[in-house]
Amino acid sequence: MANSGSKHIDPGLQWAVAFTSSILTWFTAISFVRVLPAALQLLSMLFPVACFAHALYVLPQWQEVGKRKDLINSLKEREYAHRMMRQHHLNLATDDIEFDGTMRELQAMYEPEAKGISTPHAQLALPEQATQLLKLQQEVMQACGDMGWALIEYVSGKGAPHREKDGWISVEKIRSNWGKNFGLNTEQIKELLMVLVNIQAGEWRDSSLREWRLLITL
Repeated sequence: MANSGSKHIDPGLQWAVAFTSSILTWFTAISFVRVLPAALQLLSMLFPVACFAHALYVLPQWQEVGKRKDLINSLKEREYAHRMMRQHHLNLATDDIEFDGTMRELQAMYEPEAKGISTPHAQLALPEQATQLLKLQQEVMQACGDMGWALIEYVSGKGAPHREKDGWISVEKIRSNWGKNFGLNTEQIKELLMVLVNIQAGEWRDSSLREWRLLITL
């Protein structure tokens, strides 16, 4: 019964108690062994040895428990990453569908009324500016998702009063006035801005990465 009950105790706790007991009882035994009777001297020396032996016995069990926990945590992380990637692909597919629908609607709106007349302007189904804007939005959302496009809209819109005359805006102002609404910290905002720099939608002022400006106009 005692052995069955000990299996339910955490092996790490068993090892810590056994190892600590072996150390303490060993120093106690060598300190008082001379004043103890001969029979007790043997017992006092055997007790720390027994504790140490039990610590060695439960050590592989503790290691096995640690390996299982690491494996479970690894599986959870992989499952979370897979779920996030699947959601990202779903978002991209949804964006593509919406993009195609918007393109068709704009084509219908700007289709030349005189279909029989062929002119250089009539051959363009969409205004160039609208087409470029839609392509830019799709590129940004593919690179960093909806949050990247929302950041661009903020910097070019509500965040404009926080920008300097030449367009520079501090990362801290972006975090305090926009990022905190989405639970983003400074490092996460810098990562978003870095992606936008990589697709040439923005640039850093210097290597300190404290100020950033938008290179596109909505």
